[in-house]
Amino acid sequence: MIRSAEQTASRKPPRPPTVTDPLGREAWRAVRRKARRLVARGGFAASDREDLEQELAIRLWRGLPSYDPALGSIESFIATILHRAAATLWRSRHSQRRGNGLAYHSLDVTCEELAQSVEEAMSSARATVPPDEAFDRAHDVAVVLKTLPAELQRLACQLKHLSVTRIAEREGVSRSTVYARIRALRARFVEAGFGKTS
Repeated sequence: MIRSAEQTASRKPPRPPTVTDPLGREAWRAVRRKARRLVARGGFAASDREDLEQELAIRLWRGLPSYDPALGSIESFIATILHRAAATLWRSRHSQRRGNGLAYHSLDVTCEELAQSVEEAMSSARATVPPDEAFDRAHDVAVVLKTLPAELQRLACQLKHLSVTRIAEREGVSRSTVYARIRALRARFVEAGFGKTS
């Protein structure tokens, strides 16, 4: 909407922040408006509106120190922060809802269970390995798994069911850290005589 010069001149400037109202009245209006839109857009219940307002206000409050008047107006800065925060909240809520149908597996498994799952994977791939050799291989895997640190044992279990991205999210580390741990896990198996490094 394009405003005429008269409308712009007659518009009151936003009330500046004060000690008792650090965000200012216009910022609170923008927060409330964005929370209402999130509820209307779907994925959030009306009862979530106050929580959304608080979360948006916190994110705005944390972002205010990075405001630079030389780069733009405070209104556009507030709108950008609220837009990004709302998008993050919406994505987070919808990813949680998508995950409700997933089967979660305990990470407290024994090395024998891991070895058994390796054996099952081998048989499901219809590997032409004689049964006694398959048993020996499963036993060898169990022996290697027992020698691993707890972190790599947990990783071996997670790799059965989760993607690298999911593992990184659960462990609170970057994907490159997970890949480094996978390389360490692979190296331990290569040292034990399994496969080649690639």
